[in-house]
Amino acid sequence: MSNHEVVSTSDIHPFFERFINTPFLWSHQLLIWQPKKQTHRLTYCRKKQEHEDYRPLGLAHIRNHIQPSSVSDTLSVAALDEVFCCKWCCWDFDANEPGGEELVSALRELGLNPVREGGRVERFGHVWLFFSEPVPALELAAFSRAFLSFLKLNPAIEFFPKQSPKERNKIGLSSVRLPLGIHNKPGAGGARGWFEDAPRDIEAQLNYINRQPYDTPEGLKKIGQMQQAIEHKEDERKALQEAKQRAERAAQNDGKESVELIDLLQILDPSTLTPISVDWYSTRCPACAAQGKDTAGDNLNINKRNGKWFKCWEGGEGHSSKDIIGALDLKAKTGAQRRG
Repeated sequence: MSNHEVVSTSDIHPFFERFINTPFLWSHQLLIWQPKKQTHRLTYCRKKQEHEDYRPLGLAHIRNHIQPSSVSDTLSVAALDEVFCCKWCCWDFDANEPGGEELVSALRELGLNPVREGGRVERFGHVWLFFSEPVPALELAAFSRAFLSFLKLNPAIEFFPKQSPKERNKIGLSSVRLPLGIHNKPGAGGARGWFEDAPRDIEAQLNYINRQPYDTPEGLKKIGQMQQAIEHKEDERKALQEAKQRAERAAQNDGKESVELIDLLQILDPSTLTPISVDWYSTRCPACAAQGKDTAGDNLNINKRNGKWFKCWEGGEGHSSKDIIGALDLKAKTGAQRRG
């Protein structure tokens, strides 16, 4: 098929059904000219329902993506549907990233049917799996972590659906450039996302991908669920360890300076406060004064914006909040007795 022949709807529809998790979230490529650098920068512009020209993703968009007439015809599609499930998952191997062949071979040994979409020069590209039913994104992400760890591959290999490594219970909205489109990034050489095991012809490519089997996700989901259980136990162990360490630090710091409990600016006579910087006052420490110390009247520093931030500099680590508060209470009680 030449680029001038219109792709048939019968070829586009199964392609659409395979890759589009939701038609309501999609982006298109956009080149922005940077005058200072005298070059273009590639970005993705997300189409939103509040946009005047918004339309849900349809077959016409896919046709234009495959047979583009402009840069903005190249699409990026959501890795998730509205309930955070996915019809597919995808690993993206960047420049010189090793492990692509190992991953494909291991997936096949599991009885899965990975599809490789070739990347630009010196890039292995994308490895896709397609499922017979949508799979929860959290289980897919956990499966990928377990599998990459088992293969001793870089855990930072980009995976879709994306997930924050610090928040394994959360999944982020992520999108991938749709295969068979042209990558318009400067330096990409106008590379098209061809599938590796088919002739580089639009009709042959569509026939190839539309014939690919869908994988039953049950085994993959079990691996993901097992990985989640292991990680949950590890998170609990770390939480207990951190709680123990906090308790030990609290015991070690008992009687030392810690979080302040009172606002000294609301208690002390303002006339006794001497500015020593933009942020700090200096004044006599009540605990030192109770011991007949701090004759210079400058052991205690108080933050000008928050009177709960203060520090006594009497030798070593100085007096603690408890000492200062106790001295103020004693002074208040003594004053009340005298007045009585």
